[in-house]
Amino acid sequence: MQETYLWYPLEECIPLLDKYRYACFTDPTQSIGGDAPEAEEGLWDDDDYFSVPGGLNLPIV
Repeated sequence: MQETYLWYPLEECIPLLDKYRYACFTDPTQSIGGDAPEAEEGLWDDDDYFSVPGGLNLPIV
């Protein structure tokens, strides 16, 4: 499914956002429910990031 970039009234979005962790407004059957998967232990160590002024930490890719 291709992403679309359309505006939707907030009143229509809130029920989907309350129900799904990823809500697809153009096709609600594509929404993803449940909890987000757990990150693997050690996947991101402190050495995998660098800090920039303002306290933002960015991943090193």
